[in-house]
Amino acid sequence: MARYRPLPELLDLAGAACDGRLDEESVARVETMLSQNDDACALWLRYMQLDADLRVLVATSSAERQTIARLNATAGLGLPIAPPESPPAGYGLHLLMGGFVLATMGVLVAFSIFFFSQVADRVPVAQDSPPAAALPTPSDEIALVRPPEQIAMLSNVEKDAVWAGEEDYEVGQLLPRGARLDLRTGSAQIRMTCGVDVVLQAPCTLVLSDSRLVQLESGALTAQVAEWARGFVVETRGLKVTDLGTRFAVSAESLGAAEAHVLDGSILAKPRRAGDRDQAELLLREGEAIRVCSREGTVDRFAAERERFPERFDAQRPFRPIELLNTGRGFLIGDKDPHWRITAGPKSVGPWPQPAFVTLPNVRYSDNAPEKSQWISVEGGTARSMPRNTVFTFETTFDLTGFDPATVGVVAQILADNGVKAIRLNGKPVEIEAWVDNTVGQRFQTFHVVEFREGFVEGENRVEVDVFNGISVGVRSANPMALRVELQAFGCSSKD
Repeated sequence: MARYRPLPELLDLAGAACDGRLDEESVARVETMLSQNDDACALWLRYMQLDADLRVLVATSSAERQTIARLNATAGLGLPIAPPESPPAGYGLHLLMGGFVLATMGVLVAFSIFFFSQVADRVPVAQDSPPAAALPTPSDEIALVRPPEQIAMLSNVEKDAVWAGEEDYEVGQLLPRGARLDLRTGSAQIRMTCGVDVVLQAPCTLVLSDSRLVQLESGALTAQVAEWARGFVVETRGLKVTDLGTRFAVSAESLGAAEAHVLDGSILAKPRRAGDRDQAELLLREGEAIRVCSREGTVDRFAAERERFPERFDAQRPFRPIELLNTGRGFLIGDKDPHWRITAGPKSVGPWPQPAFVTLPNVRYSDNAPEKSQWISVEGGTARSMPRNTVFTFETTFDLTGFDPATVGVVAQILADNGVKAIRLNGKPVEIEAWVDNTVGQRFQTFHVVEFREGFVEGENRVEVDVFNGISVGVRSANPMALRVELQAFGCSSKD
């Protein structure tokens, strides 16, 4: 059997890759070396993971403690490395950090020497290793791909309503940010998750720009705004209308003419005349209206024409946003996430339950975003190998006191290494299509979307996510496991 020995060269190339110094010839050399030997692939991945861990840990306040734990786990050396004692009083912070950086560099060199000495004499040629191009490095940017947020729901449609093209919306269907609704005949009612109800009168074209902003391209709408949703905005080509509470109507013509009618409460109307960008906002009260013709540059005020617009909405309570807590939001790497825990998993990683820890992203993960969401796992779950082909159950709870459970909707965006087998709400299965992301060079960057529309109860609710941990395809290397979830929820108050 052929032997493959020049691992020092691979270590040099790995160092160059981490520093961004690989030229085309070196890249080709790395591809050749990795395509011929899967232990070389394992060394490459471990080197990349260790480099990524060190880059992040040096920048964190708990760097010394976390680095030693992760180095022991990643290298698998089992060396009795103890945390350094606290520096004597009077030492400058720059001395502490300088010593830490030198120490981590020393450990990295020691790990490289040890790994080479252990592997160099026992690396056989592999015939079916994955191509090197599929293996990401810490310098790769893995951009997070978020599906559009769901910001509205179609709540009612008249029998004669017809949508343009092949669109066929169903009552109860959630509508994402950016959706363009083109109603050709009839009328339809939309409930914004922020607490605004909107009635469209055909022919009407509306774009859902954000949870508190819609763009009316043509046609007419009437908006009824809950107190907590004040500030809702309707924009047309010639007019911007900002709600001050409670009910108003807007119409728009394709050539730029637009009207706003205050049916109850008041609004701010800002004309947009051609060639004049900075128009003053006009306060309109109940019973007042305005017409703007941007092409002619005219602004006219007159009495609101109530008969043109619906006087009443369907007897439905407005939605209220419900705050649920995304994984790792607002915490530091190494912190316990008090809102999530892991209740089951393989015996070798137990006992269970265990806290969920905010964890370093593996080299194949999209980066953490502490203000939005982060990866969580068992302690060290991305720095050491987890058992292959096993399932870990993550759990979170939330309180719906004050909400009508029958009106609640939750949208979960989920990333999981290597997939999700099942989800349960209050112990009952949620209907989903289970998925497994476990291919050569797999990157974890695109959220899977799961909707919860029933099964909620008053008070505390419990969600369980069964995360499948597969194998590191094509290489013998660390086999991390982690979960990342972003949640959006809305519902009606039980008191409205």
